This record gives sequence, structure tokens and C-alpha cells, in this order.
Amino acid sequence: MSHATGCADAPTTTRPCPRCDAIFGVERVQVEAVERRPDRVTVTVSTPWQLMGCPDCGVVAPSRGRRRRVLHDVPHAGVGVVVVWRQRVWRCPDTACARAVFFEQVPDLVAARGSITTRAIGWATEQLRREHATITGLARQLGVGWWTLWRAIKPELERLA
Repeated sequence: MSHATGCADAPTTTRPCPRCDAIFGVERVQVEAVERRPDRVTVTVSTPWQLMGCPDCGVVAPSRGRRRRVLHDVPHAGVGVVVVWRQRVWRCPDTACARAVFFEQVPDLVAARGSITTRAIGWATEQLRREHATITGLARQLGVGWWTLWRAIKPELERLA
């Protein structure tokens, strides 16, 4: 299938189809690249540039570039999906401010310090509730450990109870 007609079967590309942002479904997050291998799909995402003030003192902070965060997402057609988020980093220029460095947060993508996407947490929760899946099986499908998945979904299960 050509890249113009669908991104699911497209080869590795740094110019994904225009529909990829919509398919990915997280507001403010843009798909930069998609790499498809037999055992895994890797989607590289980032957010557009924005002026940012320090959360503590409000001073406009200069960018310190980006760091790569690897996140585990919902498997697709039996293949693991990894999201590489190019997360922005800022430095507070005010020497009197207690906060030196701070990182971009996109709660619709992943919880702070999380490694499993918000979408994958919702998927895993539904698999547990409706399909009677096990934490072990879901963790294997997501490519994470049992405790990693449990720590991520336990608050959601408690909220739903």
C-alpha cells in the first residue's frame, strides 16, 4: 500500500501521512516519524514550539532542547507499539527561583513520570473489566513488567470502583 493511501502498511518514514496526527488522537501532539518492523511499531511524536514560563516564578524560560521518553502504547494487530516522545526541557533563568529545570507535561499522552500512555491504561483497564484479561497477559502485550502496569492502572481501577 502506498504511503499516500494509508499509514498502517507504510515503510519507515520521517514524513508520515497527514492523517497520522488525527489517528494518534492526542491534541497538541504531532507525529514526526513512524517505523514499522515485524515485531514493533515505533511512533516518534512531539509538540509544537511554545513560549513557557517557569511554573514556580513565572519568568519566561529558555528551552534546553528535548529529551527522548520511551512510552508503551496499545498493541496494534498483535504487534507492540512504542511511542518515542521528544519531551521539551526548560531552564528557569531566575537564580533566586528554587526550580532549575522543568519538563513539558502532556497528561493526555502520559502521566508525569509514567511509561505507559494514557490510551494504553484505558485499554488495559477495559481488557480487565470486559474481557477478564490478566495483568500478566496485558503486561506482556504492552512490553512492560507486572508491577509497572499495576502501578499505572490501579488508580484508574480505584476511580472506576
